[in-house]
Amino acid sequence: MTGESDYILRVITRSIEDYELFLKKVLLHFPGVASVNSSFALKSAKITTHIPL
Repeated sequence: MTGESDYILRVITRSIEDYELFLKKVLLHFPGVASVNSSFALKSAKITTHIPL
């Protein structure tokens, strides 16, 4: 990869508050994590519960 990001994570939570808890209690405690940039969808373009793994 090139650019500003070293890693890109897709995180699915029930709410923005749950995401904030994940960010503060999990993600920011990993060694080497100096900063986080988050983006959010404003509306759904496709509604499905299937997550391709």
